[in-house]
Amino acid sequence: MTGQRDRAAVDDDAGDPVGEFAPLHEEDAATVEGTIRGERAGPLAVCGPPYGGRHDLLERLADAAGATYRRLDPGADAAAVRDALGDGPLVVDDCHHLYERRIGGFDDLDAAVRALAATETPVVAGWNSYAWTYLAHVRDVDRAFAARVEAAPASASDLADLLLDRYEDLPTFAADRTADGIVTTRRVSATLRGRTVGVSIPVPNRRVLGPRPEGREVDPTDVVFERLAAVSMGNVGVATAIWEATRRDELRPSDVGPAGDGLDLDRETAFCLRVLLSKERVARPELDRLVDHATRALARLRRADVVTVDEGIVRLAPAAVPTAARETDRRGLQ
Repeated sequence: MTGQRDRAAVDDDAGDPVGEFAPLHEEDAATVEGTIRGERAGPLAVCGPPYGGRHDLLERLADAAGATYRRLDPGADAAAVRDALGDGPLVVDDCHHLYERRIGGFDDLDAAVRALAATETPVVAGWNSYAWTYLAHVRDVDRAFAARVEAAPASASDLADLLLDRYEDLPTFAADRTADGIVTTRRVSATLRGRTVGVSIPVPNRRVLGPRPEGREVDPTDVVFERLAAVSMGNVGVATAIWEATRRDELRPSDVGPAGDGLDLDRETAFCLRVLLSKERVARPELDRLVDHATRALARLRRADVVTVDEGIVRLAPAAVPTAARETDRRGLQ
């Protein structure tokens, strides 16, 4: 039996696919495979950031195990999940499209999660990691799953191998004339109201941009990819988008930065950005229901190349994910 893929009305998001990069540690990948094959108790949640390669990974694993792969669209309801549950294993991705952040907006999510928890069908469910953190806090969604695995970030050497192999027209890598003021964003865990959440904090990247070891030159290529890994938080799709946006004939570490860096946000625009960070792509009517003055907020974000709007679907630009994470974390938005 070959894996079945329900990809109707689903487009390929920019920045994803990410080639053969597998954003799971070997042990976690084995857990996913074992759950799909019915060898481990389920259901299992697989969480990852926007554009981090979760879709490609889960689709490949579903194909290998002969499972149905179903990716949900914005505005999906509980019936979309219940109808996909059958006799064979199921991988259902983008489960974060089952809710809206409003009164009554969690009914389909609750019904779908109950169905997943009650079924004897082997199920692996893919989630945006920002949405998962929020839903675990407000709806205890984590209690319905037997286990959860989280996508792992790529290292600087991973990104260098991937991008240097993928692109033929490579820049000349050069050292910065000065490293003053350059910081990176580091993802750390913190306890908030009794729950562990991820937060982003700015940290001077002294290991990368500090004094050179005595008597030894630092390769500018290594520094550029260390910077890219730090800015993108190891997200392969995001790193690819930033690379494509910033590469030029001569590339220095300080040239590498996310879209929308330095954007001054009011609270309604920041909230709009958090919704997009958690959902990745959102139907315009949903944003109108959730965000005051959504038209004004989207206009600002579009001018800064932070979002795109096409056929009524609003998407967070892959290169803007670090900006969205940093700015909304800084404001305490979940």
